[in-house]
Amino acid sequence: MFTNTLYLDFDGVVNAKKPIHNLVSKFEIAINGSAHLAPVNYITFSPTVVATLDDLREKYNMELVWLTTWNEEDHVLKLSEPLGGLHDGRVLTADLNKAAVNKSEWTRWKAKAIIADQLKSPKPFVWIDDNAHQFHAEIVSAETKKVSSLMLTPVSRTGLTVENLTHVEDFLKRVS
Repeated sequence: MFTNTLYLDFDGVVNAKKPIHNLVSKFEIAINGSAHLAPVNYITFSPTVVATLDDLREKYNMELVWLTTWNEEDHVLKLSEPLGGLHDGRVLTADLNKAAVNKSEWTRWKAKAIIADQLKSPKPFVWIDDNAHQFHAEIVSAETKKVSSLMLTPVSRTGLTVENLTHVEDFLKRVS
């Protein structure tokens, strides 16, 4: 039984155009039959970020729960091998709004998914997303106010930084 939850977006968080790390890796991955992902996707990430997230998961008994467009048909699970980590995450159903005209509508499913997940099994959580917080943080906070939470919004272009990851660990130390 996990004691904490990490709700993790992928693009703009782990996958970033210009990660601010000494060690940066790249790979490409083909995705067939997706209405929302390109047939070939180019991923740029920091192995330091992946390793640190995995270390935090283990140290603080934190469940990885994916909350990304990549959740569609569990495509996100294909990423852990080339990333060299972030294995065994749980995938919430991506209720993608194909008619969305803006990021607020596009990301609304994430807020609903967190609220529903926390109603089933409330526990302290970290939600890392580069876009959704600006639209949905207040409602998620209001609906999950009985549990401690940290909502972290990295800059999309650079993704998670060492400073961001330090904030996550500081939060986990407080709630553990």
